Amino acid sequence: MAGGDRSGRDPVSSTRSFLTDISRSFCAGEISATSRVQTALEKVAELNGPLGMFVATFSESALQQAADLDDRIRSGYAPGPLAGAVLGVKDIIQTREGPTKANSTTLEGGLSAQDAPAVAALRRAGAIVLGKTTTSEFAVGLPDAEMQAQLPRNPWRPQHWTGGSSAGSAGALAAGAVHCALGSDTGGSIRTPAAYCGVTGLKPTYGLVPTAGTIPLAHSLDHVGPMARSAYDTALLLDVLAPGPAESYTSSLSGDLTGLRVGFDRLQAAHTSAEAPELEQVFTSALAALEDRGAQLTPVELPYYHQLSTAAMVTLYSEALAYHRRSLSAQWQQYGTPTRLALASGVFYTGGDYRRAQEVRGLGAKLIHQLFHSVDVIVTPTAGTAAPRYEDLDSAMETRLGGSLGRVYTAYWNALGNPAVSVPMGFSSDRLPLGLQIIGRHFDERGVLRAADAFQQETDWHLHQPNGH
Repeated sequence: MAGGDRSGRDPVSSTRSFLTDISRSFCAGEISATSRVQTALEKVAELNGPLGMFVATFSESALQQAADLDDRIRSGYAPGPLAGAVLGVKDIIQTREGPTKANSTTLEGGLSAQDAPAVAALRRAGAIVLGKTTTSEFAVGLPDAEMQAQLPRNPWRPQHWTGGSSAGSAGALAAGAVHCALGSDTGGSIRTPAAYCGVTGLKPTYGLVPTAGTIPLAHSLDHVGPMARSAYDTALLLDVLAPGPAESYTSSLSGDLTGLRVGFDRLQAAHTSAEAPELEQVFTSALAALEDRGAQLTPVELPYYHQLSTAAMVTLYSEALAYHRRSLSAQWQQYGTPTRLALASGVFYTGGDYRRAQEVRGLGAKLIHQLFHSVDVIVTPTAGTAAPRYEDLDSAMETRLGGSLGRVYTAYWNALGNPAVSVPMGFSSDRLPLGLQIIGRHFDERGVLRAADAFQQETDWHLHQPNGH
């Protein structure tokens, strides 16, 4: 159906929370954690070749974790909220099962085998780590077909990209190989693949989820965040990743947006002739779905859009080069071509450029703070197009703000640090997903996820899956 199912659903139905359904069936003894992991491993064995979702799977340890959970539930153990859920972890985030290599040959032994705090928290809640998902090398640059590493492909159409750099996490979710995933977002690396693959991905407020145990890209822009099929499940993951003294994130998901002030920006000034022709109609329908849930809509214009997007990229490349400068000098040829070109572009920025970028970010933060006096959340498209074909990616290498990558509307919010989620909002004419981005005030993940969950109670775009997966 064009607008999705608007009939309303049970508060925590299986179509709204897949993770809750998994936990319920596990606790009821209807299915074992071991069988879930075995099914996931079979799916990875079938699809990883054509889709490149994982750079490593931890079959033995995942099955052992599952067996331990099964034993505990038989002994009357009360499992955590993610019990039996299969988790994929982006290969820049440490796990105890094996070294973290950032999909690169430059890290011979990789980072040590230990859990990053985010992974440890999800594991304590019952999640089972299946393996390390594919990322762009060091989470920057485009996929490199010449490297021996996995080339991530979109489950909706393998000739198309999944988006970077949390590529494998989004692809594995869309293909049904995992129930939840961890990604990182420095310029849109959670939200872009979420939009391209038709799943849900949250960039939390800067600093809310610890980035310890994660290979940095740009320290003042890096975020670690959850990815899942639905907004409710994303909130459930955030309850584990960033528990606070106030009510849980899931408890605020009422489905009712009455009185919520939603500012929307179509980002017409950023559009190009290459935008998906369906984008305006799909975005208009998404706004109508929010309004049907009680939201009050008002048009807004994001201040200094191009300047802040540029400031984000100046910051990213400057900080990334600072981190990699020594190893780039010693191991230039071991870096993939797209990666070394992206990292080396930092040499074109001076200290003055970097300082000016931080001044622009500071000014933008003040202006956005003022804008949030008149609205509670802001919505935009996540990207102006659906997932590009691999053969069209070369043009995007010329500049991060040109080509295919210039039609992604995410880096602006990395410059500012606000929480932002991407949820599926429809399809392009060739049946590739399009994403809706919802942004809130700093540390108002509850408001962002409230809007995202209500949107998914009003529509069914998040229930669509690629044919055959």
